[in-house]
Amino acid sequence: MVIDSFAFTRKAEQLEGQLVLEHSERLVDQLAEPFGEVSWQVRGYRDEPVGRPAQEWIELQLRGSSFVPCVRCLKAVEHPIAEEFRYLLVANEAQAAELDEQAEDHDVLVASEHFALTELIEDEILMNLPPLAMHERCPQPLPGSSGEENGPDSGEEVRPNPFAVLTKLKVL
Repeated sequence: MVIDSFAFTRKAEQLEGQLVLEHSERLVDQLAEPFGEVSWQVRGYRDEPVGRPAQEWIELQLRGSSFVPCVRCLKAVEHPIAEEFRYLLVANEAQAAELDEQAEDHDVLVASEHFALTELIEDEILMNLPPLAMHERCPQPLPGSSGEENGPDSGEEVRPNPFAVLTKLKVL
């Protein structure tokens, strides 16, 4: 979906919709299962503070869940998505670079007549995926394990450490 971002904010427009994860090529590669939807709402408005130039703003809300791979067992882990974002729109890259350094509670974006809203939504979902997702307890034992630690009481043969012989060497 493409919008004219300045017109959107000046008219104080609002949009909402669903992003079906399996229809997003950018997201499918990052997910364990490409199922689910993320609901989004976007609102534009113009802020006219006294004594300062007017500012154009976009607010974005995301709600839903995705399924990312567990780093231990590689099965799907549900990752809830409940995020809110604020963006100050500016006319050019130079303004964006200058104001972005000062921004703490929002991001700065360059406005456009062809603003790619869907890409912004996908970007925020991608950046909020956990880098290392894990189940609290994996649904199946990991390959090569009985689900418990190996030890003298585990019923499995304890193999000697191949590096144990190095402890006998003397350092000159």
